[in-house]
Amino acid sequence: MYQTFPEQQRVAFIILEFGMAKSPIAFRAKRVAKFLDAKPEPFTLLSDRGFLTITGTYQGTPVSIIAIGMGAANMDFFVRECRESVFGDMAIVRLGSCGGLLEDLPVGSLTVPRAAVAITRNYDYDFTSPADDGMLKASTSPNELPYRISRPVEGNQQLRESLVGFLETTRDDSNRAAIARGDVVNAACDGLPSAPQVPSLTTTPAILTREPGAYFILGAHAAAPSFTLPTELSESPSRITGGIYASSVHIIFAQRTSSDFISPKDAESRERWAGKACLETLKAFDVKNTHPDESSVWAV
Repeated sequence: MYQTFPEQQRVAFIILEFGMAKSPIAFRAKRVAKFLDAKPEPFTLLSDRGFLTITGTYQGTPVSIIAIGMGAANMDFFVRECRESVFGDMAIVRLGSCGGLLEDLPVGSLTVPRAAVAITRNYDYDFTSPADDGMLKASTSPNELPYRISRPVEGNQQLRESLVGFLETTRDDSNRAAIARGDVVNAACDGLPSAPQVPSLTTTPAILTREPGAYFILGAHAAAPSFTLPTELSESPSRITGGIYASSVHIIFAQRTSSDFISPKDAESRERWAGKACLETLKAFDVKNTHPDESSVWAV
C-alpha cells in the first residue's frame, strides 16, 4: 500500500477518482468533496506520493474521493491498492479533463466515453526523418506507423447511461448551454500525437485524453467480471472477491481543431456540475456485495 496508503475501512466501495493531485493539493477533489455530508466528518489522508484520499458519505452513502495524478502507472497503483483494501464489488468513476478532436464538441463540453483505446508510441519508429508525404519514416518497415492503437475497451454500460442522465438532471443555469454526450471513444495516450500522424482519430468518434492511459487502464480492469491480484502481490488474494464496475466523465479543456482553451470560470463550473452528477450516479448504482460498515471511517 505504498502509493495511495489505503487501508481496510478507509476506502469505500464506491470511488470518485480524479487526476489532479498536488495542484495545489488536489483542488478539484476538494472542491467536489464539499458535497459530502458534514457528519460523519470526512476522513482525509495524503500519502507520501501525493495521493489524496477523502472518505465520507454522500446523502448517507459511503464514498471515497481519491486524487492520484496523471498517467497509466498511477491509475494502475490506484486500482490495485484499492482492490486490495475493499471487500466485495467496487464502482469507480473517473472525472478528468481531455482535449477534443471533434469540431462539434467545443471546449467546455462533457463526454462520457462508451469505450477507450490506448495509443502508444512506437519506439522503433524513426521520428527524426520526415517522409515526402509529411508522415515520418519507419525505421524497420515502410508500413510501420509511429503510433499503435489498441482495440476498444468498454466500461460499464449502466454507469455510463446513469452518468449521461444525471448530467442532464444536475445542470444549473451556468451550464445550461454546455454539451454533454455519451457516444464518444476516449483515446488515452502515452504522449500527445499530432493529428497528421494519427489521421484515423480525426474521422472517428474520439477524444484525446490529457491523462495518459488512465481511462484505458480503468476500463481494462473493469472489462473482466472480476479482477483479482496476482498471488505475488497479495498475502491473501482469495479474500478479494467481486467485480470492478467503471466509467468516466471528461471535460474538454482544449479543442485541438481550433486551439481554443477553457476559461478558469467555465472549468470550475463544469467540475462542480460533473462532480455532482458523478456522486449522484455512484449513489444510485446498485453495488450488491458491499464492504462492511463496522469499524469504518464512514460509520456513524
